Amino acid sequence: MNRRPASNRMTNYPATMVFFAINLLFLVRTMASQDAGTLLEAGAVRTDRLWAGDYWRLLTAGFVHVGFAHFFMNMLGLLLLGRLAEQLLGVRWYTVLYLISGILGFAASQILHPVGVVTAGASASGFGIVGMILGSEMRRGRHVLEVFQYSLGRLLLFYIAFSFLFGLMQHNIDNYAHAGGFLGGFFGAYFLMRSPWEEKGQKRTWVRVAVALLMIEVVVYANVPVPNWIFHLYAGVERISRHEYEKVSDHLDLADELSGRSNNSDYYRSFLAGKRGEFDKGRALLDPYFPPTSTRPLPPGEVAAYLRHKYFGARGPQPLNWASLRHLASTAPDPSDVRRIMTHLTWLAILLQDLPQIAQFESYLTDEDPARRSYYALGTLGATRIMLGKTEAGLEDLDAALRYLKRELERSDDLSLEVALAYPPFLFSSDLEALFLSFQAIGEAGRGNSAEAERLRERALKLDPLCEARDIVAEKLGE
Repeated sequence: MNRRPASNRMTNYPATMVFFAINLLFLVRTMASQDAGTLLEAGAVRTDRLWAGDYWRLLTAGFVHVGFAHFFMNMLGLLLLGRLAEQLLGVRWYTVLYLISGILGFAASQILHPVGVVTAGASASGFGIVGMILGSEMRRGRHVLEVFQYSLGRLLLFYIAFSFLFGLMQHNIDNYAHAGGFLGGFFGAYFLMRSPWEEKGQKRTWVRVAVALLMIEVVVYANVPVPNWIFHLYAGVERISRHEYEKVSDHLDLADELSGRSNNSDYYRSFLAGKRGEFDKGRALLDPYFPPTSTRPLPPGEVAAYLRHKYFGARGPQPLNWASLRHLASTAPDPSDVRRIMTHLTWLAILLQDLPQIAQFESYLTDEDPARRSYYALGTLGATRIMLGKTEAGLEDLDAALRYLKRELERSDDLSLEVALAYPPFLFSSDLEALFLSFQAIGEAGRGNSAEAERLRERALKLDPLCEARDIVAEKLGE
């Protein structure tokens, strides 16, 4: 440990300089931002993004930094300690273990942190470098206490102690990632790497296999935590949003087994029952949460599920009280909530084909300030106009709404954890695309373009086989 590099020229440490350059490029990409959304776009890791299939984030998160100060501290450690580790391990093993340390660090962070924490930074690999140095020296035959007798060993000890103590005082320091990175570097250097000091003929194959499997299991568990009820609820809801309906119940059942039956899983079961046309089943699932004699105020987050319950009842023997539902919108605390509820109510009228109510809601949507009109409201306005026979205006609105919606779907192609853990929306964004296309098909049929109408209908059903407008489209197309 008392050896010094023959030269301090940075070109003698290519891997360290490449890692520094990559970190710098990511800093330029984020403009040293501390905004969580910007960091996620650049490659930071968050639980729901992993569960949605962004496994690559365990790698890229190690190059994203939360502001310039975070970058500076991590790069100082990389340039001071990375050179020594690269000299001790060689470029190939140093590169491999640096990346493994970062991946294991962020996997450990996502396993041990509460669900939904955004994390990033090179410190996981930085602690991996410390682990590499200690592991390689211990493989050389030095006792861990002997390692710390040297000046650089004492520097490593100070680095570890300072970083963990600082992490205990600062809520935004990810000590789980530090610990995972350290262990990844240490076990990698001690068990996986074939050391130049290893005795000739010494057999370590089974130990290497066991350690490698353990590392793989940590990474796999971070992405697919089987006994985690939140994961299974999220997985079930994400399958609904992607229209992969066949395995939804399996995930929701597992979520219930692990946590006890929850209102979230019941709400999503009812959502799926409605899409399948099982309206009595959907209503029965929601009846315990919205009893007819209840007088409790309705929280804004429950409005969509409440309106679903009313819709299911209206498809059976329970007619809607439109005046009461409009009153629900008028008492909403925020103007955006009012607009959202009125748009939900408009879809109730559309799906029930209640033309007088559709006409009233069209007046509301037309009077709304166009600057505040979301793609949801714009597409809803288009659907009302199609239902009322205003074909040209309706098609124009639907075309514009689909353009906005496609940009939204491209920008965020996975389901957010906030949506999955909340009560179900009245409609997912992915449902809206199929619905808008369905009403475009009705509009084209009204124009006499039967071939285009059939193409649009097939496209809508390919996107969502359980599109809730499928019966309306079939009726309007004369089938």
